Amino acid sequence: MNKRSVIPDSAARRRRPLADSEPLYRRVLGAGFDRLPPQIRQMHDIAVPSMAEGVAEVTRGQSMIARLIGWLAHLPDAGSDIPVQVLFAPRGGAEFWRRSFGGSGFQSVLGPAPGRAGFAIERLGPMRFLLAVPVDDEGLSMVLEGMSVFGVPVPRALWPRVRATERVVDGRFAFDVALSAPVGGLIIRYRGQLRPPRPAADV
Repeated sequence: MNKRSVIPDSAARRRRPLADSEPLYRRVLGAGFDRLPPQIRQMHDIAVPSMAEGVAEVTRGQSMIARLIGWLAHLPDAGSDIPVQVLFAPRGGAEFWRRSFGGSGFQSVLGPAPGRAGFAIERLGPMRFLLAVPVDDEGLSMVLEGMSVFGVPVPRALWPRVRATERVVDGRFAFDVALSAPVGGLIIRYRGQLRPPRPAADV
């Protein structure tokens, strides 16, 4: 089995205690965090619940599979100049993310991958995604390296196609995320900009 396709288990977590007081991205990226542009560091260098706001453009796939996945995952409708709010709430060494696009959206939990520097795990319902987070002087990317559903590894051929980047555009934090199915093509793409986060109620 390809070791990169296996999401670390609880035993690996016990072997590598985490400094939960440190912001999540500092723990995941280590020294790489300081390579990031200041706008991106500011977005992720948080220790209390914080809200970032901005605008986005959303494109939705039109295949039957894309429509079904969008309905099941409560993905936002297509549109441009959509008001966006992202709540980052640190909890138990991970971060709870709630994304709202014009009042509709979805949520997930992002945490470090135990024993694997530069990797994170995102939890979305029963699904777990192992993500490599390479960085450079322009920003960071997220690359899918493993997936499981209800703890069962998913064969690579069935993984969704993920492209996610964070960059600086016109002096502001900019995100670009695209998700496609192996069959059926594009599911959703959302891209836009966010202003610096501010403390917010954890709701």
